[in-house]
Amino acid sequence: MANSVLVERVVVTRGGLVFRRSTRCAALVEGQRKARWRGDEVGDPENVPIDRVLYDRAPCINCFPDYAGPGAKLCWVLQSGVWHKGLLKRWRGRNSVGLWEADVVYAADHTQRTLVLDERFLRPRDPNEQTST
Repeated sequence: MANSVLVERVVVTRGGLVFRRSTRCAALVEGQRKARWRGDEVGDPENVPIDRVLYDRAPCINCFPDYAGPGAKLCWVLQSGVWHKGLLKRWRGRNSVGLWEADVVYAADHTQRTLVLDERFLRPRDPNEQTST
């Protein structure tokens, strides 16, 4: 297995961008509901060995909040006054006012979001840390 935080088999969907722990993932259920509402084709979830998708897809942050792949770091992301578990994918450099900016992924309301945020909205996070201080 690739990492002790991960599992041997994961769930994927055709056209999906992430792998999930199970078909009961709230983000998967919500995403499929939204896709049906938009009239998009929704594929059946498929259970596959993690080695088949580990390097092609990102982990669902809802299912694997403590997994950071190569080059990524666990972090806290501040949005709307609430700290969310996130993943810092890469630092971009300094913005026009001299603050560091980063590509981050976090989950809120059963939705995985990707943003560019500056250092004011980011904090380091340890595995299994439950709240930001």
